[in-house]
Amino acid sequence: MDSHYNSLLAEWYDELLWNEGKDIEFYTSVIKKENEPVLELACGTGRILIELLKNGVQCDGLDLSHDMLNICRDKLEKNKLTTDLYEQNIIDFEIDKKYKTIFVPGGSFQLVSDFDEALLSIETIYNHLIDGGKFIIDLFLPYNDIAKNNDGVWKLMRTAERGDEKFIANGSTKYDYLNQLINGEYRYELYKNGGLVKTVNDSLSLRWYGVNEFVLILEGIGFSNVSIDTKNIISSHGNSIVIFAEK
Repeated sequence: MDSHYNSLLAEWYDELLWNEGKDIEFYTSVIKKENEPVLELACGTGRILIELLKNGVQCDGLDLSHDMLNICRDKLEKNKLTTDLYEQNIIDFEIDKKYKTIFVPGGSFQLVSDFDEALLSIETIYNHLIDGGKFIIDLFLPYNDIAKNNDGVWKLMRTAERGDEKFIANGSTKYDYLNQLINGEYRYELYKNGGLVKTVNDSLSLRWYGVNEFVLILEGIGFSNVSIDTKNIISSHGNSIVIFAEK
């Protein structure tokens, strides 16, 4: 996870998500000024973070990718916005303040594929909330993809263009049903004037959860008043499970 969203993918990340906006629409609708201070975990290039700041909501950001955060900083400067950005891991981050709202959008929490590290991350989130603070997270379930029986099949994921350059993302996933893991192999190709100029191959594992399983995890850490909704957050995820919990 620490190297996947760096370099070439980070440079093209916003363009690859050019047709996504429901995640921004959802989180800016449920997080208002009365919910601050706010912390976005896995904030990436700041797609949601910057829109919250534009709406007058004070929101800090945290991400493990140095390259993604640099892009976020450039966008903040361009928009004449300021906030605190932390280059840390969501598993065991340490910030010398507490928040009224912490959220993890776009299924990003599932990048923490190790179960024990996921538990530590939730505990860390809990400890960075004020009493009565809210935690919001969306998770995707891979059941539609599993039903299609495309295990190990390579497919086109996303494309983006910038002048005479074109970026193509291909991927192949295999499912570890016993451990609830999606093990992906990815190939990113950059073309210029129709010719291939760079290829990056990478792998990534994501963990999926049953809904009741995740609720029990939250309650075991100490969260209460857990509520669940379904929303279309990212198009490739279908309907995601959105979970709200209170410290």
